Amino acid sequence: MCWGGIILMISCKIKEVINKHLKSMGIKLAMCIILYSMIIVCNLVNRQDGMWNGPYYPAGNWELSIGRWAIRYLDCFQFGIHVNPITTIVTLLLFVLGTENMIGILGVAVGSWKDYLISMLFLGNMVICISLSYLYTSAIYGLAFLIGMLCVKCIIDSEKKKYLLFVGAVCLALVMGLYQSYLGCIVLTVVTYLIVMSKGDYELREIGRFVLRGLGIGVMGLCLYEVILYLNLYFFKVSISSYNGGDQISLSVIVSHLLPSMKRAYVGFFKYLTGKSYSWNVYSDKVQEIIFVIILIYYIVFGGTTLFKSIIHRSLWMLFVLLLPLAANITFILAPQSAFLEQQTAPMALMVSMAVVLLLKISRKKAQFLQDMAIAALSVFLLYGTAYQTLIDQEAMREGTISSETMAQNIFQSLVERGCYSPDKRYAIIGTPGNNPMFFVTPIYNKANWYARIGGPWWESALDSRSWGGIYHYRLGINILTCYADEYEELLKSDEVKNMPIYPSEGFIQEINGIIVIRVS
Repeated sequence: MCWGGIILMISCKIKEVINKHLKSMGIKLAMCIILYSMIIVCNLVNRQDGMWNGPYYPAGNWELSIGRWAIRYLDCFQFGIHVNPITTIVTLLLFVLGTENMIGILGVAVGSWKDYLISMLFLGNMVICISLSYLYTSAIYGLAFLIGMLCVKCIIDSEKKKYLLFVGAVCLALVMGLYQSYLGCIVLTVVTYLIVMSKGDYELREIGRFVLRGLGIGVMGLCLYEVILYLNLYFFKVSISSYNGGDQISLSVIVSHLLPSMKRAYVGFFKYLTGKSYSWNVYSDKVQEIIFVIILIYYIVFGGTTLFKSIIHRSLWMLFVLLLPLAANITFILAPQSAFLEQQTAPMALMVSMAVVLLLKISRKKAQFLQDMAIAALSVFLLYGTAYQTLIDQEAMREGTISSETMAQNIFQSLVERGCYSPDKRYAIIGTPGNNPMFFVTPIYNKANWYARIGGPWWESALDSRSWGGIYHYRLGINILTCYADEYEELLKSDEVKNMPIYPSEGFIQEINGIIVIRVS
C-alpha cells in the first residue's frame, strides 16, 4: 500500500510537470525547427571547423588539452557520430529545456507570451545558429546551457535542500568540462536573479545567503573541475594547450590582468549589444544603439524611482546592474587571453532575454498593461530582426556551399581530364573560392556573420587547405589527399606559385616539388 501511494504520487508529479511544460516546449521546439530548417534540410555547416570535421568525429586528446574533459565521455553516448536531422533536433531540444528552466528560475509564467518572447530572443539568436553549424559539437553546447540553468536552480533550491550544493558544484564542473564560455550564462542568470531579489520582498539575510551559496557552489565547482581535468590529463598523458592562453591561466595572471579584463568586458558588452562586434540582429548599428540607450534610460528611470525595502536594497540593485557586463563576460576575467568568437557569445545573447526580464520586473502596477505592451512590442521588434539575421546566416552558408562545391567539382574534373588525379598524389589548393571571379553569391552573403561565409577568405595559411579538404571529403565524397601544413605554408611563399594563373585560366594546375598545385586565387 505504501509503495502504491509513492508510485501514485510520483506519477501525478510527472503528469503535472508534463502538463505544465509539454505545450510550451513543443511550441518552442517547433518554432526552432522551422527557423533552422535550412540547416537541417541542406546539412549546412560553418566555414571553419564545421567544414573541416565530418559526421564521424570522436572527441579525444585535443578537446582534453583545451580543458573540455567531459566531451570525451559524452561522445560515448554518440559513438562519435553527428548527423542531421537527429543531432540538430536533439541540440535544439536541449536548448529549449534550458530555457524552460531559465523561465522557471526568473518567475515568468510558463507558456505565457512573456515566456515565448524571452525564450525565442535567445533561441533565435545567431549563437544558436553557429552552434548548430558545428554539427560535431552542437549537442555539447545545448547540454552545457541546460546544465548551466540546472546549476542556477541548485543554488536557489539549496536553501532548503543542502545536498544540492554538491549537485550544483557537479553541474558547474560539467559545464566547464563541456564548454567554458557557458559559465557566463550561469553567472549572468545568478546576477539577474539577484537584481530581481533586490527589487522584491527579500530580506537582506536572504540575499546574503543566496550570494554565499552561489560563491560556495562556484568555488567547489571550479575546484572539482580542476581536479577532474588534471586527473584526465594525467591518465591520458596530455598537456594543456596554449590555445587562447589556456596554459598560462593562474591566479596571479587573473589578478595582474584584472583591470584590463574588466575594461574589455564592459567594452565587449556595449559592442555586442550595439552590433559592432557581431551581427546578432539585422538592424543597423545606429538603430541598435538607439534601442540600447532607450532600454538603459527606461530601466534607470523606472527602476530607480520605485520604492525599495531599504537604502541597502537600492545600493545592491545598482551594484548588481553594474555587474551584468562582468557576469556575461566572466571568461574575460578568468582567462584574460581568451578570444571572443561567435560561438562564445551565448552569455551576451542571453543578456538580450535578461534585459526583457528586468524591464518586465520594474513595471508599475498602475500602468502595468501599457508598460507590458510597450515591452512586448520592443521584444517582437528585436525578435523579428534577430530571426532574420539567423536566416541571412543560413542563406549565406547555403550560397557559399553551392558555389564552393561547384568550383571544387570543376577543378576535380580538370584534374581528371589532364591526367593529374590520383588518390596517392598530394594536392595543394591555393586560395579560397570567394576570391575567385567565378564565385557567385547574392548580396545576402555579405550581410552574414563571418562564420557563415562558406568559401570566403580565411587567411593565407594552411587553414585554407583544410577547408578545401572538407569540401572534397565531406561535401563531395572525393578522395583528395591534401599536402602537409608546412608544405602548404612554403608553397604560399613561393614565387613560382605567386606567378601561376588562377582558375580557370590555362596553367592553373602545376606540379611543384612532387605536389599538384592548384591556384584558385
